[in-house]
Amino acid sequence: MDTISQDYLIRALFSFVFVIMMIAVAIWWLKTKGTSIGSPDSLQIKVIGRVQIDSKHKLLLASIRDQHFLIGTSPAGISVTPLEHSASSSAFDDIYQNELKNQLS
Repeated sequence: MDTISQDYLIRALFSFVFVIMMIAVAIWWLKTKGTSIGSPDSLQIKVIGRVQIDSKHKLLLASIRDQHFLIGTSPAGISVTPLEHSASSSAFDDIYQNELKNQLS
C-alpha cells in the first residue's frame, strides 16, 4: 500500500484553499455587481426603497428608466402601481403614504 507524500498533501491543501478563495471572490462579485453583467444601466430595474410591513407583506419603490412604480407584495399576489414622474418629493411622500394606507386596508 502506497503512502501519501507530504508534498502531495500540501499541494492538495493549497489547491483546496485556492478553489474556496475563488468561490468567495465570485460570490462577492455577484453581490456587488449583481446579475446585470453586460446590460446597460438604462435597462436595469433599480429598487429605490423597500418597507417590510409584516412577515408576509412588503412595499417596494422601483425605477425603470425614468418611471417609478410602487410594488406591493403579499401571499395573494403582486400589485404594481405606476407613479407620476412629475411629482415633487413632498407630493411623492403623500402618494407613498396614501398607497401604504390603501394596501393596509
